Order: sequence, then structure tokens, then C-alpha cells
Amino acid sequence: MWAMSSEQWVDSPRLPIHLEWLLEQLEPHQAVITEILANGATADFFCYSSGRTSIPPAIPRVIRKRANALGFTIEVDHHDTSTDPVN
Repeated sequence: MWAMSSEQWVDSPRLPIHLEWLLEQLEPHQAVITEILANGATADFFCYSSGRTSIPPAIPRVIRKRANALGFTIEVDHHDTSTDPVN
């Protein structure tokens, strides 16, 4: 497993901004990524999200298309904090 985080580079609570940063880092290396995936690897953006709704953040279609062009899927694990007990 290999992981990459935008946490230190992107100062935004908006998930699409983080995904865009990741894509900007990876797109220049598309040929290498394609080669790695052709050898049997799988790739995804696994994102954690939390908020006061059961609806995960929307991922703009253009971001999904860019990720798909690289061979990546986007997974969002969303946690609804509205049901959390108050401390």
C-alpha cells in the first residue's frame, strides 16, 4: 500500500479542493501510473468526511473524470456527526 495526503498542503475543509491538489500532483506522472496499473495494481482516492448530515460531500463530475482518466476511483467514507452524543 502507498498513501499520499494533502493535509499539509491544502488549507480547506472542502473535499474537492483536496482531490484537485492530488490530481495536480499525479497527472504529470500519468504514463508511470498507467504502467503500474497495467501490472495489476489498483488505485483509489479514499477520503474521510464528517459533518452534520448523512449526505457525503459531492464530488464534481470533472474531478471524477480526471481521476478516472488516471485509473483511480474515488471512495468517500462519510461520518454523520448529527447523531453523535453531546459531550
